[in-house]
Amino acid sequence: MPDARSSETPFSGNAAEYLSADLVARRFNPLVRAARYVAAFALSAFGFGGESALPGFELIVIRLDTGAEVLRIAVGQFEEATHVLANVRDDLSRLTVEQFVREWRHIDA
Repeated sequence: MPDARSSETPFSGNAAEYLSADLVARRFNPLVRAARYVAAFALSAFGFGGESALPGFELIVIRLDTGAEVLRIAVGQFEEATHVLANVRDDLSRLTVEQFVREWRHIDA
């Protein structure tokens, strides 16, 4: 246990030692999910792209020791989502937990 006078926190070191990031499919009830796929198909059939109507992904960051969710943000479709995931993993490897949480909690999800 750290001494009260010590500047050491329980999370000393880089955030990757305590946190993990991954992508998960966005959570929608089955009816909403089906409607989004139909809308995406219809939009692309008329040449409007439609990718934005697809359910997409969320990025989640969890604590390795408890599995508790620290952060969950919508990150769009696969290409955008993998780019954000790479940025988060880079930040986890170079920032402390405190710095990581302070930086990523400012993102408007």
